[in-house]
Amino acid sequence: MVFVLEEEAGLSAPHPISSSIYLIERIGILIQIEKALIAHGFQKELLFTKDELEKIYFHSDGRFEGIFNQTVRDIYYCLEL
Repeated sequence: MVFVLEEEAGLSAPHPISSSIYLIERIGILIQIEKALIAHGFQKELLFTKDELEKIYFHSDGRFEGIFNQTVRDIYYCLEL
């Protein structure tokens, strides 16, 4: 399993929580439109929409199996604003 924690650019090295669970932290990746939506009070809408899109992307194009050299069963995504 992979947990992805996103904060307000970069990608940390995987932090092993156990032999089969890793935490990957993405830092500073909010784009201007996301920052503007948050500033105008659309944080909740952004969270729901971005969560769905990121989960789809991570499962289809995330390339986590190449990083870990093993099958990834699931990806959990957490967006902190």
